[in-house]
Amino acid sequence: MIALLFISLAAIFNAICDTLKDHFHTSVFADKNPAFWNPEISYLNKVFGYVSIDAWHISKALWIACFLLYGYYFEGGFHELIISWILWAIFFELFYSNLLKKTKQ
Repeated sequence: MIALLFISLAAIFNAICDTLKDHFHTSVFADKNPAFWNPEISYLNKVFGYVSIDAWHISKALWIACFLLYGYYFEGGFHELIISWILWAIFFELFYSNLLKKTKQ
C-alpha cells in the first residue's frame, strides 16, 4: 500500500517538472521567483559550479527518489502494477492539466 503512495508522489513530481518545462508562464509558478522556478534560466544557479539547485532539479530528484521507494516497497504482482499505472496516469494528468495551471481571473 505504501508503494502506491510513492508512485502517486512520483507522478506529481513528474507533473511539476513537465509543467515547469512546458508551460511555466501559464502555471501556478509563474508569479514566483523565476531565478528558482523558471527552468529556462534557473538551471544557471549552480552549487560549486556543478549542481543546479532549482525547482526543476529538486522536483526531478524527488521524482526519482519516490520511484525508487516505490520499487523498494512494491510487494504486489501484476494487479498492483496495473493499479500503479492507473494511479500514475490519474495523478499526473490531474496535476499537469489542471492543478498546476494558473486559473484565469
